[in-house]
Amino acid sequence: MTYPGLDPDSPKDVYEGEMVAGKREGTGKYTFANGGSYEGGYSDNQKSGDGVIEFPDGSKYSGDWAEDKYHGLGTFNYAGGDIYEGEWNAGEKQGEGKYFFQSNGSTFEGKWVEGKFVQGKWILKDGSTFEGGFEEGVPVGVGVYTFVGNGLSQRGQFVDGIWKGEA
Repeated sequence: MTYPGLDPDSPKDVYEGEMVAGKREGTGKYTFANGGSYEGGYSDNQKSGDGVIEFPDGSKYSGDWAEDKYHGLGTFNYAGGDIYEGEWNAGEKQGEGKYFFQSNGSTFEGKWVEGKFVQGKWILKDGSTFEGGFEEGVPVGVGVYTFVGNGLSQRGQFVDGIWKGEA
């Protein structure tokens, strides 16, 4: 069945799908007046299970949901071309995942905590890598650089934002 939007602040939204006792339950499609949409599972009026949300700016999330939040495995395609693929917890990147940066062709691959990349591999566009710890998207502490051109690796650490390689 088709129902008017259930949000009183957005009466032009439309919901098509299953409802139980006046709540979205099962599968359905919710189309927002702003041009976005969600299609997938619902439980107790919240996005749940497998689903896809498309935003008006072209961003898209496809994957698992729980209690109206990204939760489990999923892929977020950002409007600017960046892509995150991996684990989510309560709407934040959490666990193992990889993030591709469209602007420079590099990728973060490894462990995420509360939406931040904290440990893993930074793969540069040319294939060179840095493996170690990260804070606020910047390498910190001990790690290993591997250079793709000659295949050499250098162990070292970042001190005050400057790489200090071991001899």
